[in-house]
Amino acid sequence: VRHPDGSLTTTRSTVAQVRSQVKALRGSEQNQSTQNSEVADYLFRIRYRSDINPDDVIVWRGYEFNIRHVRDEGPRTRELYIEAQRGVAV
Repeated sequence: VRHPDGSLTTTRSTVAQVRSQVKALRGSEQNQSTQNSEVADYLFRIRYRSDINPDDVIVWRGYEFNIRHVRDEGPRTRELYIEAQRGVAV
């Protein structure tokens, strides 16, 4: 949403609530200045949907995940694999 002063506000809406199988792939710590932050990569498996893209955000167990890659193998497949990161800017 663009405000009269030119600033932008990001709004989010729920695209879908679906069941998923979630697998933690790897995790690490990042050091920025004097702060440590945790970064973790996950793989989400859901029933195939054609409306998921890397601009979307996954919310699972109260955490936000930045979608890095959607493995779309076409509409004939029954599953969709989504690689996502927690602990990075969304």
